[in-house]
Amino acid sequence: MKNSLDEENSPESLHESAMIGTPAEVVERLRRYEELGVTEFRFWNDNTLSHAEKKRSLELFIEQAMPHFAQVAVSQK
Repeated sequence: MKNSLDEENSPESLHESAMIGTPAEVVERLRRYEELGVTEFRFWNDNTLSHAEKKRSLELFIEQAMPHFAQVAVSQK
């Protein structure tokens, strides 16, 4: 019998809600939160990736995802 925690942590559910995927997929998910009124996001990368992989993940986020939200940040000041 599955419970809600099993469903919440299923690969399908995590792929829909977690910031896992290509930069374009992450931007798309963040846009969904933006539409709900979320104005801040914390990048937390505590997983089984090596240090080099975590660093590259952060670099991709900074270089390819954050620029999509730069205008929003400026206009909210």
